[in-house]
Amino acid sequence: MTTLTEDTSDIDVLLSESPQLVPAASSVHMSNTDQFDISEYLKQSGILTFDFETVPDESRFPRPEAIVVDEIARDVAEIIKGSVSSVTDTISALSDDQLKELHAVESESTKPRKGVFDAIAKEQKARVDVFANWLKGCSTSPLKARTCAFGFAVGDNDPASIIATNDDEERELLKSFWKLITHCEIRCGFNIHAFDDPLAMFRSITLGINPPRPLSRKKYNNREAIDLQQRLFPLGLGSAEKCKTVALALGIHVPAGIDMDGSHVFPLYEAGMYDDIAAYFKSDVIVEREIYRRCGSLFAGE
Repeated sequence: MTTLTEDTSDIDVLLSESPQLVPAASSVHMSNTDQFDISEYLKQSGILTFDFETVPDESRFPRPEAIVVDEIARDVAEIIKGSVSSVTDTISALSDDQLKELHAVESESTKPRKGVFDAIAKEQKARVDVFANWLKGCSTSPLKARTCAFGFAVGDNDPASIIATNDDEERELLKSFWKLITHCEIRCGFNIHAFDDPLAMFRSITLGINPPRPLSRKKYNNREAIDLQQRLFPLGLGSAEKCKTVALALGIHVPAGIDMDGSHVFPLYEAGMYDDIAAYFKSDVIVEREIYRRCGSLFAGE
C-alpha cells in the first residue's frame, strides 16, 4: 500500500498504486467547551488532506429579516372577501402564519379561487428563494462565510475534526489549520484553490490571525498544494463536478452517503447536531484521500 508522505521532491511517485481505502477507526472533534489539542497530529507524518465546512457570517451578512406585520388592517377574514386582484396586492404584507391562514380560509370557502392559491404559492416560494439564495450565496463565498468545521487527516492516519460555534473557537480552528499545513508542507483537497485557501486567508485576516507562512496559490506546478479538481480537470472541463460525483465515477465508497452534501450543514449546525457535521466532512476527507491515491497516474509528470 502506498504511504502518503511529505517528500516534496517527487510527490507523484507516491501515486503509482491504487490501494484500498483503510476506514477510520476513530476520530476527535472539539465541543463547545473543550480545547482541541493539535499536538498529537503534529507528531504524524504525511500529506494533509482537509476540508472546510462553512455557514454564513451573519455578523457581516445577516439573514433576510422575517416580514414584520402591522396587525391592524391585516384581518385575513376581511382580506379574503376581496377580489383575486385585491387579495394578491395584499399578500406580500402578510406574515408566514397569515399566508397559511389565508390558504385555509380560502380552501373552506364555497368557491375556492385558483388565483388566490397561485398568489399564495408564489409569495411563499419567493420568501423561500430569498433565504435559500442568501444561504447559498454566503456559505459558498470565501468572503461571506465563516468556518464552522475543519476536517483533516495526516497521511494514512485517522481523520479528525474541529467544530467552531463562535469567533474564539473559529480562531483556534484556523490556528490549528496553519500549524498543520506548516508541519505537513503539502495539502490536498477538492477545489481548495478557489475556496478553501482564500477562505482560510480571509477568515484569518478577519479574526486577527497572523499566519506563520504564506499559502502558495499557484494554479499549476504547485508543489505545496494538490487541488484534486484542478488536477483532474486542468483545462476546466468538468470543473463543476462535485467530489462525490468523481467518487461515484471511480467506484469509491462514500461513508456519509451520496445524498449528503454541504447544503445540509447549515440546518445541522442550527440544530446543534455537531456530531453529524463531523461525520459528514470526515467522510469527505476519506473520499478525497482515496481519489488522490487512485488518480496518481493521471497527475504524474505534471
